[in-house]
Amino acid sequence: ATLMRSQFGVNVRVTNNSWVAGTEPDSNLYAAIAAAGAADILFVAAAGNGDVLGRGYDLDADPHYPAAFDLDNILTVAATNAKDGLARFSNYGLQTVDIAAPGIAIVSTEPGGQYGSRNGTSMAAPQVTGVAALLWSRVSYATAAEVREAILQGADSIAGLQDKVGGGRRLNAHGALLVDTAAPLATLV
Repeated sequence: ATLMRSQFGVNVRVTNNSWVAGTEPDSNLYAAIAAAGAADILFVAAAGNGDVLGRGYDLDADPHYPAAFDLDNILTVAATNAKDGLARFSNYGLQTVDIAAPGIAIVSTEPGGQYGSRNGTSMAAPQVTGVAALLWSRVSYATAAEVREAILQGADSIAGLQDKVGGGRRLNAHGALLVDTAAPLATLV
């Protein structure tokens, strides 16, 4: 897997993907993401920011890609608000969206060396990507599947997300660190 990863870059383990390719599945894009999976690369995808009126919609019923591809190496991320509810603009889907992370009033860099507050699933997905990198910094030999499972197993179950996100999960970096990535279904005590 390490040799194959070199085709994508120098030891790439995870990619953050806060973009939408379209509403129709593209076989070339699917093949590229599947190849990344075969190279043991985790593909974190933003769920997207809803319709033109700023209302999130169900990706299970109205998919867009790459977030809606059914591949084992994709981790699709919705955005939450300060009250742990789904952000109004965030897309969701019990089958398509794996986890949520904070996505409102996230401080980020801006052009000119400035900082600003932004909203969006593009603010939530990098947090999941960062937790994946954190896990690999602790357990460098973990596979993408193990890191993905540790993120999901370590997440908090939030009542307000139960009907919107698979498992009602919201990212918990500390919880993910407590999951044994070598045997992800068992947690460390």
